[in-house]
Amino acid sequence: MKIKVDEIASRMFFSKNYLSKIFKQETGQSIRSFLTEIRMKEACRQLSSTQTNITDIAADCGFSDMKSFYAIFKKYTGKTPKQYREDK
Repeated sequence: MKIKVDEIASRMFFSKNYLSKIFKQETGQSIRSFLTEIRMKEACRQLSSTQTNITDIAADCGFSDMKSFYAIFKKYTGKTPKQYREDK
């Protein structure tokens, strides 16, 4: 599922900028980095506990572009999704 900051802000009746500012003040990180962290944790969980296709895992975690999924995953874990799965 793709979660968008605009949608979160709208549901809370805040502007995107105000929500982003408050979130950063309270957590020390941006909403975008927080959501990416959640997506990466879920991708890691699925890679280590299922045999689901990597493309399907990426889509399930909110990524429509495989190139960006691989780049972000490698930055987050230091490994490609395939390497991560093989090591688990």
